[in-house]
Amino acid sequence: MIVSEIFVSDIASAHDFYCRKLPFRCLSLVRPAPDDRGFMIVGDNKIGNYRIRIGRPRNLELLNLLNQERGARIHFRKAKIAPIHQHVKRHLPELSVISDSWGELPDGHFAGPYEFPGGRALYVRDPFGNFLLFSEW
Repeated sequence: MIVSEIFVSDIASAHDFYCRKLPFRCLSLVRPAPDDRGFMIVGDNKIGNYRIRIGRPRNLELLNLLNQERGARIHFRKAKIAPIHQHVKRHLPELSVISDSWGELPDGHFAGPYEFPGGRALYVRDPFGNFLLFSEW
């Protein structure tokens, strides 16, 4: 199982985004300290064997630094693009034209699916600037 971590500034908004607008399942709430909480999500059979901890960093300077870098970048390989696309297109605005730079994808939007040698890919940027790439290869 692959485990990653994403930092966000608003836990409630992140929970709504990842567990409703994206096809992740909330595994558990994580409360390591009274002033810091988060949750763990897992991919279903569409996404693959991934587990991600989503939390608010104790050091908000770290969050500001990550935001300047446009957040985390996570690549979900061997994802099933068709059902993911069906799910996200009901919940997220689509950016129909994307340039060569995926860095231009606005927060809270998705783009794709795009055809590539070996399969398709779909891009998502969460409301906090984190970039998620789902690919079939």
